[in-house]
Amino acid sequence: MNPPDELLDAVYLGEDPTSATLMLADWYEEQGEVDRARCMRAVIQARALPPDDPQLDQAIEQSEQLIFQHGARWAADAFRDALERRHSLGAVGSAFRPMGLTQTISVSNLATWLPTAEAELNATPARYLSLPVIRRMEEFLPLLQHPIAERIRGLWLTVGTSDVHLPTRLLESDAAQALRLEHFSLHPVGGEVGVLQSAALARVRSLRLVELLSQAEWLPALSQFSAAARVRRLSLLFHIAERHFDRRVMQFFNGVTYSQCEELVLGNVRFPEGVRPELPARAMPLRKLMLSQCDIPPEWGQHLGAFLANTPLQSLTIGTGFGPMPEQFGRTLLAMLTPLTQLRHLRLLNVPITSQGATVLSMWPGWRQLTELEYSLMELSEAESARLLRELTGGACRSLTLQLSEEQGRSLDWLGAILPVGRIRNLRLMRRASSERLSDPVSMGGLLQSPMMRQLRTLTLEGFPWGRLTSERMRHLLDMPELTQLRWSGISIRASDLDVLIDNPGLPRLWCLDLRGLTPDALERIRHQDRWLELGAGVLICPERMGWANQEEP
Repeated sequence: MNPPDELLDAVYLGEDPTSATLMLADWYEEQGEVDRARCMRAVIQARALPPDDPQLDQAIEQSEQLIFQHGARWAADAFRDALERRHSLGAVGSAFRPMGLTQTISVSNLATWLPTAEAELNATPARYLSLPVIRRMEEFLPLLQHPIAERIRGLWLTVGTSDVHLPTRLLESDAAQALRLEHFSLHPVGGEVGVLQSAALARVRSLRLVELLSQAEWLPALSQFSAAARVRRLSLLFHIAERHFDRRVMQFFNGVTYSQCEELVLGNVRFPEGVRPELPARAMPLRKLMLSQCDIPPEWGQHLGAFLANTPLQSLTIGTGFGPMPEQFGRTLLAMLTPLTQLRHLRLLNVPITSQGATVLSMWPGWRQLTELEYSLMELSEAESARLLRELTGGACRSLTLQLSEEQGRSLDWLGAILPVGRIRNLRLMRRASSERLSDPVSMGGLLQSPMMRQLRTLTLEGFPWGRLTSERMRHLLDMPELTQLRWSGISIRASDLDVLIDNPGLPRLWCLDLRGLTPDALERIRHQDRWLELGAGVLICPERMGWANQEEP
């Protein structure tokens, strides 16, 4: 039995999702799902605790144990539905979150999906649709005229035509009046500002616009719209031709300030030099900020830091198109970070930091308060990397992503020697290498023998082939009793390699494998055994280890 729609709406889109989640936990408890209710309350407790609170590990451990025991059973309906319809794999991933709820159904062909749409929506709480490319209005109208239209809360819409007015005509059509959208994503947008005036978007709380043109029109319109519609999640990816963010930038920021915006993404933006912005008079409830492919002049480090100091920001992601980060940008970033006392997640995407920049950033006192960190070691020596990792991960960090250069990634033995044990439970290593070098062998025995590996819950390796290690050698090295998920985009995972992973006593809790490089003989092997299921695209799961196979259905 699925929870009431109004309760799910309150959890995902309401003004107070924390209280709504606790109400949802009460609902599950009334249905006899006591463990599920306990898990949800533990997750809420963990989110509320500071990183140095001794109860944090206990709360996280409690929720993880419950998810391990019951997670698949909680998501059984959505999971079985996804097995039957391979296009819904995106929903499977979100189904294994603590609440076991799915949000998005990816539709590859609207015409063939509509006849089964009602049954699919009845089998899962998903209320968001990601649609195929729309080229004509006639392709979209059957969805609007279908009885499920009034149940749809979110649309991811991609337009494949030069007719820039098509999205506006779609949303202003009589058939679109049945839509009650809370989330809307449009790509590409161009200069069609009129789409914001559509009545179908009046209730939107999450808005994503890609390839925006004509800032002179968009910035004032967005300020007015976000304030009126009380948008909570706003994602704006400007067209590369509109990269320069002019003096209207603070008009935009002030407009967002008076909204309810909690998450903001800005892409392809160059903040204007020589502008001293006036800071908004009212605090903004911003919790997540992502600046993607943005150029940030030196003075804007202090400007943005002062602006963000007036927010409860917990997550900051910065991605630039720069080469190695000079010392000056290190100071710019330091000025941004210094006022952010509540920051917990920091992701520096594609920002190769030089030793000078790293030295400057090390002066920030907030490293030890981070629970999630993504950082690039590509321009640092092994000794510099070791010093940095000891400082960065000596505190509350539980999730660590490291970007490595092609040379650094040829052997991971050095990394295994310097990774601190600490609290890290999730490790992701990304290697930048040219395609012709990706097949070169990589030595990783030293990494797999690191004491930290025995405490990991998830391990992701991107750009690393299986390496020089034989399958027999790998069997002895993979001693990770806590590991539940392994994602390895290795080259040519053979059947013998696969046997090491799925039948290894050193991986007793492993239930999810994401192996992009499975060879035909490995795929044939997995299809001739019963314990592991292949979901497509190299994704394998073991329901037996997730506690689902022998559990009674909800």
